[in-house]
Amino acid sequence: MSDEGSTKREWLQRVLGVALAGSIPDAGGVAARQAARDRLKAARPGIEAALRRSDAAAGEVRNLAKALGELMLGPDFDPADANAELDRLDKLLAADAGSSPGLSLVKLGKSRIEWIGLRGQACSDLEKLQTALLDIFEEDDEQQAALAKALDKLDELIGKLSADLEEELDAVLNEADPAKRGDKIAQARTTMNRFTGFVAEDPIMSKLDGNEIMPGLKVTGPLSAKLQEISASLG
Repeated sequence: MSDEGSTKREWLQRVLGVALAGSIPDAGGVAARQAARDRLKAARPGIEAALRRSDAAAGEVRNLAKALGELMLGPDFDPADANAELDRLDKLLAADAGSSPGLSLVKLGKSRIEWIGLRGQACSDLEKLQTALLDIFEEDDEQQAALAKALDKLDELIGKLSADLEEELDAVLNEADPAKRGDKIAQARTTMNRFTGFVAEDPIMSKLDGNEIMPGLKVTGPLSAKLQEISASLG
């Protein structure tokens, strides 16, 4: 196989985490533990902001963050438990953010429309990456199992790029009662934080841009930048 072909095979294994025929697969659970650690790290600014206070909510954040840190290091780490607790932490931090007096409905509406376009483009680009992998490996009989797993992993990424955030931002924009809008902002923040962590820390998403299969691919950067704009618009 050519050097270029070897490079593309190596990308399939290194980035998508797919064991090629004749290779030794990585130990299970390592990537899931690292993803959970990265997600906790991404929540650190919100945790630190909460801990500057001394109320009951701050105590709950402190206890949960401590428990999560111990879970990440413990021998009985379970990805499902970790993600459930991280979801709970996201909700606490979103509620702590309050009703966001700096909310800009005009900017939020613009960012929402642009997010819809970028999310759709990202899903389309991931489908193009699937097609490129098929073109490269479809006739390589030895790697059919690896190819199938790689395509499934990209399907999972497409599924995670759901319409949840745009729907929740729409709910914020359509809520006329400021008292009720605070709850909708908190929910949108939780979902936005989930997307932010996914785009920045997922072991596949974080290595998509400029990859060896499609060097011109730009997915992670544009999504990350738009999520930052949405965060600023929410106040």
